Amino acid sequence: MGKSKPCSRQTRRFVSTNEMGPLLGVSPRTIRNWIKDGEITGHKIGHHLKITREEAIRVLRRYQQPIPSAWHRNSKTRSLS
Repeated sequence: MGKSKPCSRQTRRFVSTNEMGPLLGVSPRTIRNWIKDGEITGHKIGHHLKITREEAIRVLRRYQQPIPSAWHRNSKTRSLS
């Protein structure tokens, strides 16, 4: 079977460890370690660890870090339905 590309809708629901690390001022490896230790809930998608947008927001709030403004726009459109 060939490789399938994730659809853009699926991609928007998840945050990579590479994206999450800088938002918290830590390395992607630290994020992976936190997932391994159970501090953050992660999901293995293919060979990559991903964090749901909701979990990422929970963690950012826990560490009193700003939530990217683009994430607010996406959550507002979802609540209108």
